[in-house]
Amino acid sequence: WASARKVWNQYAYNVVNVNEDLTIPQFQLNPATVFAGSDGVMGTSDDVRPYNAFLQQQTSLNANGNPVWLLPDVYPDPSLVSSSVIGDSVNVTVGIVNQGDALIGSPVYVTLYKESVTTANKIRTDSASIQIMPGDTGYVTVRMADITPYLPMLNIIARVNDDGTNFPYQPECDDTNNETAILNPAINLMMKKDATLEGIPHNGTYANPVSVLFSETIEYTITAVNANTATGNVII
Repeated sequence: WASARKVWNQYAYNVVNVNEDLTIPQFQLNPATVFAGSDGVMGTSDDVRPYNAFLQQQTSLNANGNPVWLLPDVYPDPSLVSSSVIGDSVNVTVGIVNQGDALIGSPVYVTLYKESVTTANKIRTDSASIQIMPGDTGYVTVRMADITPYLPMLNIIARVNDDGTNFPYQPECDDTNNETAILNPAINLMMKKDATLEGIPHNGTYANPVSVLFSETIEYTITAVNANTATGNVII
């Protein structure tokens, strides 16, 4: 079905004599008005008269008289991204804004990737049974039971309207703004502590990476991560 006006004002339908808000135009458009058509040039063979019809509802048109399909345009808002970490389990919630002219229907998908968007880097896909109207915001939470198989990892890329196989899952007017980068919320799991007590592995009673073992040598194995955008030296 094509989009159309909300108003069908009479049986002998006339598309130009009543406005969308039910007001009457002071100067009615001539139903026989000619529009330029696909080539955008008046006086050529593809000129159109889209309103010159009887009992015919009209769809949305552009300035040249050609039908246009209203679509959503969703993007992830970095300020509306949150995460939670419990042990090796990570949840990432993404706020999705629809700045388009049509709703995006249920289900709304988000897929997470390791560092960059490739099939090999796909981590997990999740969805929410929501609709996001134009100008509104919706939320999708992606749940990872165990993030450790994807470590080491600095950034997680969240791509909205991506079901892990099809992108875009639903048609959009712009699908180039669907990604945002998130610093790995479980980045602390990339630091491993290996300490010994009298030659026996013993990491002490303090949380990683702290270990206090009296009169013993402590050996740490650490994966250093530069979370900045510029190259730098990490001193351990």
